[in-house]
Amino acid sequence: MAGIAAKAAEIAAGQVASGSGLYFRIEREVPNGPTSKAQAETVNRVAATKPDGILVALNPGEEMDAAIKKASAAGVPMVCLWQDSPKSGRLVACAPNDVAMGEELARQLLDARKSMTSGKVAVLSLNAKADSLQARVQGIRRHIKSAAPSVRMMEPLYCDGDPEKAVTVVREALRKNPDIQALILLGDWMQMKSDGLAVVPKSITIVASDVATETRTALRVGRIARVVAPRSIEAGSSGIYALEQFRRQEKLEFAAPFDTGFDIIYPDDRSLPIGELRSGIRVFSVGQYDIRWSDWLDKGTD
Repeated sequence: MAGIAAKAAEIAAGQVASGSGLYFRIEREVPNGPTSKAQAETVNRVAATKPDGILVALNPGEEMDAAIKKASAAGVPMVCLWQDSPKSGRLVACAPNDVAMGEELARQLLDARKSMTSGKVAVLSLNAKADSLQARVQGIRRHIKSAAPSVRMMEPLYCDGDPEKAVTVVREALRKNPDIQALILLGDWMQMKSDGLAVVPKSITIVASDVATETRTALRVGRIARVVAPRSIEAGSSGIYALEQFRRQEKLEFAAPFDTGFDIIYPDDRSLPIGELRSGIRVFSVGQYDIRWSDWLDKGTD
């Protein structure tokens, strides 16, 4: 996802020359690992060079909140992509509406498991301090309560961004709760382990919220039922436009995130929904999405 957003940012950078003829030159930085701590170390290092702005594919956590606050205080505008860190002092977030995305995850789960009228739904998340993910949990809970009131949503399972812990907490939850029928993944931590999803019985329906290669592979073979994916191109290009507004001093703060929307990905063409979709929602089979993914990486535009 980060590669597509960066490519989109590069394309957008060529379209937003200011009155003085200045362009943004995009420089890509990759953290040493997938954790919030590793990402924060990279942000701290880059912010010290005083760039015109930083777009970060946010891995939420206390370390990143602190890094964003530090960079913002030093005059470096920060833009969060895909997820928000609303208390960090960031300039703006370019991300889907978290509550709406949570509701969509629950909607897709109940549609994929049409026989589910009771039992429990487990949710794997980062930690209780990740505001953006907590808002997605709120959306999941809201839709389940409304659409399937006899289904019980468990308190979220937290893994702190650790793939080993993700597998462990899910395995333990399944052992203690044999009536779990579904699992919602608010991150790709379990998929980071080659056999991570093997601890989940195939009778349990899984819905995920990212499009890592491992997630799409699990979707393709039917291990994951649906994916609700934030949009990468919209995030990258919107981030550049926000920085340009800031640079021109047309917008010094943003009251709300830029809602960049999301896509729904199904295992194959046969499972695509029939009939009119809700406004603004795009759907793909995983095969169609793979083709688009390659095109997006190459062109950086939709």
